[in-house]
Amino acid sequence: MRKQLVLLQIEENGEGAPCNFNASVWNRSSGKKLVYEWFKRFRDRQKTVDDEQFLLNRLANAAIDIYAMASILSRATFSLNKNVPSADYEEKLVNVYCDEAYERVFQHLGVLKSRSKLKNFEFMRAVSLDVANTGGPLQLNPLGV
Repeated sequence: MRKQLVLLQIEENGEGAPCNFNASVWNRSSGKKLVYEWFKRFRDRQKTVDDEQFLLNRLANAAIDIYAMASILSRATFSLNKNVPSADYEEKLVNVYCDEAYERVFQHLGVLKSRSKLKNFEFMRAVSLDVANTGGPLQLNPLGV
């Protein structure tokens, strides 16, 4: 391989560590393992998946970014190995995209661990139930109209 792309590895425990990556090293099941671990945590907390849509949204976004990083890394590695004329350009795109996606992954996963965010999700759930039960917002119009 002419070059190795530099990414940040997402380990099973959800932490990141700098490493050199190429498509043959990437374990495509890492995203699946991550998603499985979070579903397992829901089950261990005896919560149903339906009650956790605020958390699942963040988890799904993280899984999408992980899959996208694996996909573009695979394509760019192929281009670099075959010395395709656009390989340098693709490498730059991969580095930019993966850097941004990596930050989003840890932002989304960080929300899943944040006590203040989890408390906000509880408030959002309560507001949603109130609105659903009354058929609309509970507050009065400030103009009295």
